Order: sequence, then C-alpha cells, then structure tokens
Amino acid sequence: MGEEEYGVEDLPVLRLVLEHLPYGPLLAYLGVVGRARLSFPVSTPEGLRQALDDGEVLTFRQHSYRYDDIVRLMPEELFPIQDLDGLLWAAQITLQIAERQRLLDDARERTALAGQGNEHLDVAAVISIGVPHGEISGQIWRPQSIASD
Repeated sequence: MGEEEYGVEDLPVLRLVLEHLPYGPLLAYLGVVGRARLSFPVSTPEGLRQALDDGEVLTFRQHSYRYDDIVRLMPEELFPIQDLDGLLWAAQITLQIAERQRLLDDARERTALAGQGNEHLDVAAVISIGVPHGEISGQIWRPQSIASD
C-alpha cells in the first residue's frame, strides 16, 4: 500500500487520527463545508459567509464560531484563498492565532488578578508558543516550504 492510498475501510482509522490532531475534526468539517458551500477563489473575508450556517455563525460540536471573530483574527494577507487546501491552511493559521490570543488574554487576566501591570508581558513570546516548524513573518506563520526569504 502506498503512503496515500486509503479506502473506505480506512475511514475509522482516519477518523481516529483526526481526533488526535489539534483542530483535526474541526478542519475536516471545514473541508466538507467549504467544498459544499464555497466558490473558489474566495477574494475577501465577505466570501466566507457562504460557509457559515446563517451567514453569521458556524456551529461544530457545541462550539460556535462567529463571522466577526473569524475575520477579526484572520489576517488579510491570507486572501485570496485559492482552493480548499488554501482554506484549510488559512483556517489552521486563524485557529492558532485565536489560541495564542486566548493565552495572551489569560496571562493578562492572571497578572491583573495578581495586581501586576501588563507591560511586562512579551506578546511575541506568547504568540509564538507552539508554532510548527516554519517562520513567522510579521504575525503570519508560513510553512517553511512556502516561506518567503
């Protein structure tokens, strides 16, 4: 069996693998929804509304993702999104940014509760926690294979 040859009998294994990956099930769902609802390329954030349940919210496993939050966190440099692969790449980056923002907000809240100021927080260090192998250009992580020099 080649490294990319999967059959219907492999679906239970692939589903199990997705459950073990950060954002795996959500990205798989976004892939299915994106394939069904979006027309590529998606030139602007407004074009993502087609993928949302009512143009405003995407609901997955009891979590709701609002359009306003998505576009607030999704860097404009990710547009246009050319295809489904680009959508999944942009979604993963946006989810990583959201996680780093949550970590930063949590750190700020903890320091505020401790009576300390926020000026000592290193935003770049918090944002870069857990970034996969690649490079950070501005605030955008790009895989090493497509990172610009």
